[in-house]
Amino acid sequence: MAKTYDKVRYIETSGFNPHYNLAVESALMDAAKDGELIVYLWRNDNTVVIGRHQNAYLDVNIKKLHDAGGFLARRPTGGGAVFHDKGNLNFSFITSLSDYDVNENNDIIIRAVKKLGLFAEVNGRNDIVIDGRKFSGNAYLKTQTAALHHGTILISADTSKMSDFLNVKPDKLEGKGVASVKSRVVNLHDLDESIDVEAVKRAIKDVLTEKYGRLTENSAVDEKKTDEFYKKYSDDLWLYGKDVKLQSHKYKRFFWGYADVSFTLSGGVIKDIKVFSDSIFPDDIDAAIRALKGLNVLKENTGLNQVASDVLSLINE
Repeated sequence: MAKTYDKVRYIETSGFNPHYNLAVESALMDAAKDGELIVYLWRNDNTVVIGRHQNAYLDVNIKKLHDAGGFLARRPTGGGAVFHDKGNLNFSFITSLSDYDVNENNDIIIRAVKKLGLFAEVNGRNDIVIDGRKFSGNAYLKTQTAALHHGTILISADTSKMSDFLNVKPDKLEGKGVASVKSRVVNLHDLDESIDVEAVKRAIKDVLTEKYGRLTENSAVDEKKTDEFYKKYSDDLWLYGKDVKLQSHKYKRFFWGYADVSFTLSGGVIKDIKVFSDSIFPDDIDAAIRALKGLNVLKENTGLNQVASDVLSLINE
């Protein structure tokens, strides 16, 4: 049976400030209601966006980015670092937790691309690809009441900037059997020169109308909430994190993402721990940190989630 919503809100922003655009997204998420789908389209420019648990200094060439007049932003979802310019269109699907349906959301993007004459499919847990090359990476967030699924659509992005600004770890590329960042991605414009950002927007709107009927366009966003989130997302503490000197450091890649772990042990007890990761499941990282802090690594520890168990094994190596 086809998915239905009582109301579909369609919202675009015209500005390119990444901190403001993320703030609008979070304000919309706070306003999610049962029976309602919010579709939010937005673009950043000259921006590197990192995942919630990534190490900005480890994953991004900060000096190069700043020298180029670029922005750093940190999103509330997990996953890896991405470069955004005006040739990249970001989409956000926001619903109540009970209405969350990632397959339904993916279908909107796949059908929109099909309208443009291209055939796409979901590959793995968070990529949408054409002939094995990624044009859309996705990330997710759930709260007690709402759910967010957002992602990128590469249309005419300058992919050389990805190599310039992102410090992609060799083990990630080796694991995928790929020689470079650029070879893993594709712009829709490179596949069909008639495709531009406006064409993709129109295709998404057409699919939404076909699937759900009438759209409520550019409805009001809570300005007070947006301002609160803007202050958070533009703050250096959110962007770079607290500078904490810990005793030991270890790194390893697991199936769920990399773990870059700094920790202090005293008498076998983990007194403090910091875990950076590009995992697309940020809540698992948070849960692992809570579970491991205060744990005695010399004792048998059971009941840990997969991430906590893997990080503990790394600490004990």
